[in-house]
Amino acid sequence: MKIQLLIFLALLIPLARADLVFSEIMYDPEPISDTDLEWIEFYNNGTRIDLVNCKIDGSNFDDVIIEPYEFIIVARELIDGTDEDLDSFESYYGNNDNIWDINDGNYKAVDGSFSLTDDDTILVECPDFNLEFNYTGYGIGGTGYSMEKINLNNGDNVENWRKGIKDGTPGYYDDSVDVSVEITENVPEVLSFRMYPDDLEEEGIQILPLPNQEKRIYVEINTTNGIKNAEAKLNTEEVTLEKNNDVLTGYFDLNYDLKPGNYTIKLNLTDTNDKSSLNELKFEYLPLLASSLDTRSLDFGKLRQGFISETKNIKIKNTGNVDFDIEVYGTDLSFDDKSVGVSSLEFYFDNIWNGLTTTPSLFGVSVDSGNENNLDFRINVPNEITPGVYNGKVNVVAVGK
Repeated sequence: MKIQLLIFLALLIPLARADLVFSEIMYDPEPISDTDLEWIEFYNNGTRIDLVNCKIDGSNFDDVIIEPYEFIIVARELIDGTDEDLDSFESYYGNNDNIWDINDGNYKAVDGSFSLTDDDTILVECPDFNLEFNYTGYGIGGTGYSMEKINLNNGDNVENWRKGIKDGTPGYYDDSVDVSVEITENVPEVLSFRMYPDDLEEEGIQILPLPNQEKRIYVEINTTNGIKNAEAKLNTEEVTLEKNNDVLTGYFDLNYDLKPGNYTIKLNLTDTNDKSSLNELKFEYLPLLASSLDTRSLDFGKLRQGFISETKNIKIKNTGNVDFDIEVYGTDLSFDDKSVGVSSLEFYFDNIWNGLTTTPSLFGVSVDSGNENNLDFRINVPNEITPGVYNGKVNVVAVGK
């Protein structure tokens, strides 16, 4: 008997009716007050349901039968009551004749008694089932927007609810797809920005200087339509780009003594609406160690045994973009089978004359990029040297610091 009693008591507990679902809720209508225009929409996704003697939050609402796949609206004030607002669900969503019928809408609407808030729990109690929905913390709808269920066959979790349209869609399912797009201000667009030549097959752009002359680099930009002005700037130099359809071109001449390092070309575009766009392209200007001499011969003329020649001068110019020192060395001077040792060739440095050797000797003659220095040489002829025309070599080599 005890077991049978427990089973009997369990059967008396009202069960949820799976066929009946909350489908849309308007808890904060606008512009009509909450008192007049709050409403709850139900949907029947199964068998015929008799909602006789049912209550919402403990208060009765009009008896109604909801057929399979039908919507009904339970309105807080279906038609004008005794309040002073003279507004109602029927006046706003219907034809304002103070009667809800087929002329107002092709769905059922009944009068109820409830009050909704932004965070609430709605309890529907019927003789043979209960239905409950707690949307606290959902943060959906409000200020004239309903909250609506996305999939009528799924549960009431927050992911299955979304913000409805303004005034909601009472009596039918909104099967539209949410569309979102952020519109930004239209500005000139650069489709591609390149420069050439690119002198190394490495990542990025590398430009190799030319000794003692300018290196021309070209820029080419592909853009969208409607470009009015286009300017490119490198350091303090600014050039106006030529336009051919959607292609902009221009060039810069880089001096050989421009310091090696990373540089940025800044591109400024202005369209016909005076909207501007700034773009950048970076490149590396490579180091170049280069020099040039103003002569290829040192002719000391006729000179008697035991005498020292007049000073002869060579100018060395830095034709690269890095500073350097110099190394100086030479060869013996020869005539037939006779020779004058290379040490008789002397280079003036640090206030003394230095005899050369056949191996390079580093002298601290600093030559900055773009500058030149004078190098002084003489020959000190030994007494015992056989007369003749002697020839040899002097080498002046630039070396990095």
